[in-house]
Amino acid sequence: MIVPLAKSIAIGIVSGKKTFDLSLTDKKACNLINVNFFRTNEGHILRIPRKSLTHGLESRLKIQAHNTNLKEFKDEIERIIESIASNGTYKQESYILEKIAEAEASFKENLLKSLTTGTTWLAAGGEGLELLILELLKIEGYTAKKQAKNQSSDISDIDIKASKIDRFSESNLFFQVKHHCNISSKHGLEQLIAYVDTDDIEHEKWFITTGNLSESSIQYAEDHNIKVMVGDELVDWIYENIGDLSNGTKHKLGIIEIPVVIQ
Repeated sequence: MIVPLAKSIAIGIVSGKKTFDLSLTDKKACNLINVNFFRTNEGHILRIPRKSLTHGLESRLKIQAHNTNLKEFKDEIERIIESIASNGTYKQESYILEKIAEAEASFKENLLKSLTTGTTWLAAGGEGLELLILELLKIEGYTAKKQAKNQSSDISDIDIKASKIDRFSESNLFFQVKHHCNISSKHGLEQLIAYVDTDDIEHEKWFITTGNLSESSIQYAEDHNIKVMVGDELVDWIYENIGDLSNGTKHKLGIIEIPVVIQ
């Protein structure tokens, strides 16, 4: 049950059976039913600002009638009730934030799926993913460069070197990047372990994969001081910097940016 109030509404849940009290005839309130209204922590009836309602529901509540059918607004009303039950209140801003979170989660899920199933337009053979990592590093202020293939006759190999120096610190990163769809093997980790930097500078080694790693591989990386970034973490990194990615890169990832209307 929704009761219109001045600049607000109150919502109650009908309980019990209808009763008839003849003594209330003069108040035109003979027909009675018990209603439990949502209340604040202080026990006051919870008032929901009309401005937090959709235009359609707010307009319908302006109708001068004792009873109005609100069936077409069922989804909105249920959403408000669920919010009150969970949070003790309802704010339209909270609903929008919830929808934003849902959209972000859906975007990340779809992007990861595209990366792992090969339905992006990144160059094949790992080249496209390396260029993407290179761009992300440069966005974050690193000087980064792809390394030559077949750097040595043994297994040792890195794909990207990156460095950043500021007033207080210096960071040198070596990357091995794998464009995989499922579980990445230890091969990439072994390439990093075998790599010895001839410049003898302090550095961190990173293994990045669009796929995932087994628990044993994660432990193996940790034992050899290698940091790892798996698929969902890579997608988070992309999302955090999406506003600074070039249009060309976004198009290769299948990303378009258009306004969305929330219902």
